[in-house]
Amino acid sequence: MGGRYKLPVNPITKGMGAGVDYKGGILTVTRDDVTVVIDFKKETVTINGIIDKKSDIFKPKKNNGMTVLIKYIAKILDVKIDIDDDEIIVEG
Repeated sequence: MGGRYKLPVNPITKGMGAGVDYKGGILTVTRDDVTVVIDFKKETVTINGIIDKKSDIFKPKKNNGMTVLIKYIAKILDVKIDIDDDEIIVEG
């Protein structure tokens, strides 16, 4: 897919109560007993070590790819979020 991603994932995932690590194109998000690993180079997603074949976060989008990724992470972590044009609200 190529390209660059600009994502304020650290403050958002912290708002979700999750830990975040980003190294070498791999984003790891952990919360409680859930670990989501997103490999931007290989374009794969694993949840607790199992590949998520239904993930479509790497497919071209007409809308904001950042929003799609944040919604995806929130859904996996079972966190409610509200996204509008100017802000992302994480509801606890």
